[in-house]
Amino acid sequence: MRLDIRKTKNLNSNLRVNGVLDLRLVNTVKFIVRVLLFQISVPQHRLELWPGYQTSIRQHESEILLCAEVTHKVMRMETCLNILRQCSEVRGGDYKALFSKAVVGTVVLTEYNNRTYRIDDVDWNITPSSTFRRGNEDITYIDYMKQVNIVELDK
Repeated sequence: MRLDIRKTKNLNSNLRVNGVLDLRLVNTVKFIVRVLLFQISVPQHRLELWPGYQTSIRQHESEILLCAEVTHKVMRMETCLNILRQCSEVRGGDYKALFSKAVVGTVVLTEYNNRTYRIDDVDWNITPSSTFRRGNEDITYIDYMKQVNIVELDK
């Protein structure tokens, strides 16, 4: 790996660090996800291990201090939709209770913005045509998904 460090402003501001690997920023950590050589897949458990690093550059006295920390993330390669389908296939069970038990408390990664969110509850009364408050106006989930180019939803 090669890092290019260039001064963009005075030493008290950020320095630009460019890596040569194709990285995905998840929260504040960069993970190597598109280079198959670096990923470790565990298909029988539907898991992947993403190697990554977290960097910070600061001024320390009169010098520049670069901290590069190696980190890894265990990623579950199932979507919430896959889990919901599995729960609905269980005979004689309440799929809503099974799904809620499976996902409440888990952390999910959204592909459209690479952010992680913790699932605290599942509201079964909301539909794609339901509205929520965004800024100073009400908007449907269908319109919101179209506006932010996530996915086209059916009513």
